[in-house]
Amino acid sequence: AVRTAEPVVARAADLPSRLRALPCAGRGPSLYPEALPHAAGPLDVSGGALADLAVRRLTGTAGGDTTAEGLQWVDPGRGFDGLEPLYLRRPDAAPAPPSKKSTLG
Repeated sequence: AVRTAEPVVARAADLPSRLRALPCAGRGPSLYPEALPHAAGPLDVSGGALADLAVRRLTGTAGGDTTAEGLQWVDPGRGFDGLEPLYLRRPDAAPAPPSKKSTLG
């Protein structure tokens, strides 16, 4: 897999139609079936698979390897994209309501 653009965070319904037409893995299609109609597995990512990918990227041993199932490892030897998180909250989360001051004090 080759990244062709930077990550984008948007509501599912606000994504361009060319992106919504692509297969989508994870929980998005079950949460937003009208906007993401092309569900594909897996529903959740395996922690073991993520750890394996991390080790391969850090050691540079992901170069063109395939698993017994024929899956290809991505981004061989690139390391990580940086230590800053790309996004930490759901894009449709509402801001916290203003707090009410106590009248007891």
